Amino acid sequence: MAMYCSTLEFLLYENGFDENRLVDKIKSFKDNPLAWATSLSSQFMDVIKDLGNNSVHPNGGDISEQEKFDFEMLETVEETMNELIERAYILPKREKDRLHVLSNASRKTN
Repeated sequence: MAMYCSTLEFLLYENGFDENRLVDKIKSFKDNPLAWATSLSSQFMDVIKDLGNNSVHPNGGDISEQEKFDFEMLETVEETMNELIERAYILPKREKDRLHVLSNASRKTN
């Protein structure tokens, strides 16, 4: 879970949110959302941050927070992170490549 949290932080950093803490990056994102992420609630980022924090802090010896990390929950986190990565990197690249092909074809016919 901590790795997903780190991935989220790096994804935001690479997209211009360079505040020191993840919570601040997420707040800045909420104030200035990127086009690729406007249809995905920023609450997903808040929850991933909270789960990441719960996964690494001892919580006074209370392991009930870590017990929540079952296969289904982690699979859902992975799906969410995959969706964020797809929106941030894969779809824009596909769009750019498709536009390039169409633009080249358009220039050849003119």
